[in-house]
Amino acid sequence: MTWVLVVLSALLVPISILTVWAVRTITNTDQFVATMAPLAREQVVTDHIAVKATDILFQKVDVQGRLNQALPPKAAFAAAPITNQVQGFVQDQFKTLLRSTWFQQAWDKATRRVHSSMVTFLEGNQLPAGQKAQEIAIKLDPVLEKGITQLHKKGITVFDPLQAKLKNATNLSVTVASKPQVKSIRGVFHLAKTFGWAVPLVALVLIAGAVAVAVDRRKTLLRLAVGVAVVTLVVLGLVAYERNFFITHAAARASPDVTGAVYDTLSHFLHDTLRLTLLVSVLVAVLMWLIGPARWPRSLRSLVGRGFHWLAQRFAELVSKTRSPEASARVQRVANFPLEHASGFRLVGVVVVGCILVFGGNLSGSGILWSAVALAAYLVVLQGVLIWARRLNPRPDGGQESNSPVSDEAAKVPAGSADPGSGVSSAQAPDHDA
Repeated sequence: MTWVLVVLSALLVPISILTVWAVRTITNTDQFVATMAPLAREQVVTDHIAVKATDILFQKVDVQGRLNQALPPKAAFAAAPITNQVQGFVQDQFKTLLRSTWFQQAWDKATRRVHSSMVTFLEGNQLPAGQKAQEIAIKLDPVLEKGITQLHKKGITVFDPLQAKLKNATNLSVTVASKPQVKSIRGVFHLAKTFGWAVPLVALVLIAGAVAVAVDRRKTLLRLAVGVAVVTLVVLGLVAYERNFFITHAAARASPDVTGAVYDTLSHFLHDTLRLTLLVSVLVAVLMWLIGPARWPRSLRSLVGRGFHWLAQRFAELVSKTRSPEASARVQRVANFPLEHASGFRLVGVVVVGCILVFGGNLSGSGILWSAVALAAYLVVLQGVLIWARRLNPRPDGGQESNSPVSDEAAKVPAGSADPGSGVSSAQAPDHDA
């Protein structure tokens, strides 16, 4: 009975995360808008929209043809390079526009408009019989209208006639899910939406039941944690596979980078929650194993206990005002270590912060600032340790007294005294011929 409850619980915990993600992220309008909002700040997305908007304008207006008509026959060769220059300028204007607050607000409004129809479509409601899946896209025609207005202010009026034609047409959009993608997620979404919050509640009941009826609750929790970790790893693998499928089956005109950004943004909550579940289950499994009666856990607990006992003794020696000669020697050795390796400790701090910046991919202004703050805090703490070490041992060389074989009494012998071993005085011998 316990095994059945453990297996069912291990299966339902990751599945409950999927259902919560579907209910919390996809069906809630405010949460969906907040989830999609970061895409309006992704440069790969805004640059893609800028290129797409520029291409639409130049497809609808033959700029090079108009230049050929306007230029003298001898200057007709300049039409193509001038067109390229104008196209580059228009693209830069769109990039500037898409990095503004206006576009971020327009993106949120467009996302809110598409959400209700997207949920209705994914749930399979109010659709004619036999209708095939359609793609889900966010319409961004206001970007074209705003861009033409900005270009008019810059003196480029060749696109002005398009504004009236763009109001009732769908020209610019970002595809959230293409037809094959919708087909693949529609059934899964409908199933997750149907069960909703019931799955996590059932999972909690099964976990409580498994622990309640178990003879050995520690071993049951260990097995449950291992099972949840294994199933979560499988679900993470399926999410990674689904990402590749999502990018591969994107619309032909969609950029793989943009499609990947859309998928990562939508599945951000899901992916992070699954990783957190994996971490917690592994920690619980390790903890249940450590408190067990097996040989290795007992040996490890004993080793850790001795280590803490040794640290407690050394700490007591450090804070004690009266120490034995052996304890004082150990304290001096401990204090000498940071003093002798101070430069190495500083170098390690700089290298670690540099590696975090380079390999962590956080080379933004805020990332560099916080890394500098962390490095400064580390150096301040290190300096405090060095000051403490100097107080315990003012002389890094150990401060040992001289071990010269000459005794203090010998040092007090007057310069003119006789060497007891030779019987001859160091004073000048008397002149017998005087």
